[in-house]
Amino acid sequence: MVKNFSWWLCRVSVSFRLRLLNSLCAFVSPLIFILILGPLFIDPNTSVFLFFFVAFIVAYILLFEKIEKKEREVGLRIDSLMALKEKQTRLQKVRKLKLYVLIEKVRNFNPSAEADQKRVLEEFYTDSYFAYVDFDTTVEEKEVIEKLKNELEDVKRDFLQILVKLAVTDDGIKNNEWFFLLRLLSQLGYRTRYVDMFKKRYEGLRTESDYKYRYTSSSSVSSVEQLSAYFAELGLPVTASKVQVREAYHQLAMLHHPDLPKNRLRKEECEEMMKKINRAYNTLIA
Repeated sequence: MVKNFSWWLCRVSVSFRLRLLNSLCAFVSPLIFILILGPLFIDPNTSVFLFFFVAFIVAYILLFEKIEKKEREVGLRIDSLMALKEKQTRLQKVRKLKLYVLIEKVRNFNPSAEADQKRVLEEFYTDSYFAYVDFDTTVEEKEVIEKLKNELEDVKRDFLQILVKLAVTDDGIKNNEWFFLLRLLSQLGYRTRYVDMFKKRYEGLRTESDYKYRYTSSSSVSSVEQLSAYFAELGLPVTASKVQVREAYHQLAMLHHPDLPKNRLRKEECEEMMKKINRAYNTLIA
């Protein structure tokens, strides 16, 4: 948290200095303009005055654009450095806590998705993951979980997000991956309320479902028109079976879930989409 604040402060500082320079240019430029063109006001020549005035405006606009461009470049560089620093911090945690034991367990559930899993690891840990981490096969899973349990909440939830993204590669979260994640939540000491929230958020990404968990809507469905609207939300006819509802729900979740890497640039839109999809699914399947 402190490191992130320092990077943010650095960016604000650079941005402030660039804007200060821009403000000084805006303040000094008219003074220079007056000093140079002042004599023209004694015996003004309109054409000369307009020429210099237009030239000044053009020069100022070009200077302003240059400063804005420089600010954007500096901001992008700082964002890039912050992202790299965050990845390196994660990588150090993986090595220190031996988290690769849990990562490799999730990866082994779905070996056919190796290429996609590598892309996820590069996104979160840089492409140095396999070179930097010493894979000690003698480390016990229980020992790793105990170390992770003592970490800050942000570290644990961030790591869980990575495991979910590894599990969802290919066609979604399979049952063995799903129950491993639920067992891990329990071993990390999460309460029932958080576990239920986790199930509710990621249920749609499962490739298989036992229909054990239900999240029914508090609102009552009072008409056929309302039910038809929910079927339409899932792209189904009103005669669709619960199996078809489940399949449509999974397909839509794989397209619009906000935690999928492909949706990182449309996260807010996907959050709204999933609210509608979840409401329709929960009502029809209950």
